[in-house]
Amino acid sequence: MTIQAIQRRDGAILVLLPKGRIEAPDIEEFEKPIQERIRNGDSNIIIDFGEVEAIDSAGIHSLLSIAARVVIRHGKLVVCGLGTNIRTLFSVTSCDQVVEIVDSYDDAVKSFR
Repeated sequence: MTIQAIQRRDGAILVLLPKGRIEAPDIEEFEKPIQERIRNGDSNIIIDFGEVEAIDSAGIHSLLSIAARVVIRHGKLVVCGLGTNIRTLFSVTSCDQVVEIVDSYDDAVKSFR
């Protein structure tokens, strides 16, 4: 399945709303536009996983790559809206030690204040 992702802004924050499955072989379709936005100066990012059905190891790797680039730019990546299965996967893979995870979009926005 092709990854769909809406991008919008909330003030100085880039908000990404992916939908579907973040998996190989379509991972470049997810990551490339985000990396481009980071190169163009976006360094504060929220990714709302509310409509993400699944993420595989390639998706986790992509997310960690995005997080690393954001840190290099002295920014912040916050993830919200994780379902139980994805939250468990983030814990098992220690992704939750690298990426800030909050429950809701409102909590994500508040974390930038």
